[in-house]
Amino acid sequence: MKKLFLFLVCLTAVSLVHAQKKLTDENTLVVNDSITLKVGDEFIVNLPYAYEFVSIEEHKKRFNLKNLKKIGHVGSAVGGSLGFIGVATENIGVLSTGVDIITKAGAVTSVGMTAEAIDELTVSDRSKKIIAKKMRISAFQEMGSAENGYTYFAIPNIIGDKKKFKVEIEPALRTNEIILVQE
Repeated sequence: MKKLFLFLVCLTAVSLVHAQKKLTDENTLVVNDSITLKVGDEFIVNLPYAYEFVSIEEHKKRFNLKNLKKIGHVGSAVGGSLGFIGVATENIGVLSTGVDIITKAGAVTSVGMTAEAIDELTVSDRSKKIIAKKMRISAFQEMGSAENGYTYFAIPNIIGDKKKFKVEIEPALRTNEIILVQE
């Protein structure tokens, strides 16, 4: 009974988190009712959460099954790990504390890093090319359906470069892959 209750609480929490993102118009994204991003806003790319960025990728206009498969594997691994911890401990407080520690204590800022310091990092070459770069949001993209829920992406480019990227803002903020530039 406890496990069923814990599962339902986790499921409810996940659904609430996903329900708190919305496009108010085509130029404005609101995340968790506290962060408002608009086309033209800027952020700095921080260090990747893992060897590669989890929430940042090059934006390709065509549909790519490989990227979808990659996202599925990452989501499956993360969901499986969190589910295992929650079931094993039967304590949601332990689970949320662990996640807080990972995301907050592990935040290492890339701002002000030299090119030599970035080269020394144990991350992919693709990641090294965008660490500490300033990006400007040029559009937002909505994916999903009313039945399964929506995911929102910012489509920014590195300032002074035409190459576009696709950033899922909420997880990027949660994993400290991006730092919002305050006006």
